[in-house]
Amino acid sequence: MNTVSVNRRAPSPRIGRIPSRRARGIVVVLLACLTGCASLAPSLEKPRLHLVDLQPIPGGSMEAAFRMDLRVTNPNDVPLEIRGLDCRLEINDRTLAAGVSDAQLSVPRYGTALLPVTVYSSMADVLIVTIRLARDAQRTGAAPAIRYRLAGHLRVAREVSGSFRLSFASEGELALDEFREARPHERRP
Repeated sequence: MNTVSVNRRAPSPRIGRIPSRRARGIVVVLLACLTGCASLAPSLEKPRLHLVDLQPIPGGSMEAAFRMDLRVTNPNDVPLEIRGLDCRLEINDRTLAAGVSDAQLSVPRYGTALLPVTVYSSMADVLIVTIRLARDAQRTGAAPAIRYRLAGHLRVAREVSGSFRLSFASEGELALDEFREARPHERRP
């Protein structure tokens, strides 16, 4: 009788094996650590930032710089320890300027503080926004409304160590006609 021998491999001892108690314990400890680390970033409401002032800074011929003062409103019951921000300013749906700051600022709980930041723009972007505003004024026969949007991220210090990011966005509209009417003493006869 001919016998055919089949060479079977022995099953791998790791495949299909139920993890040991030790391995399950390590997994549980790792999951607990990850959950604990996630809870180090407190659940905070987003701060509100509003443009308070915008002043040009003398500079080069191909770049424009502006100093922006932003009012930071903290709606939380804990102080915000700001360690920096990045932001961009859009005018009528076009990015005009962007900047970063490593400003250190403490905003009290349920309080406000001013945060200065310098933003930069290419002269091409300034010219494009200016030309669009002039074109809108010519087309409508009135001073155009200027829509602005301020958006970015704050870097906020953690109580334990490190920091985390909080997003912000603010928008509004400036009507130049209303601005002129509010300052009648500056009109020329």
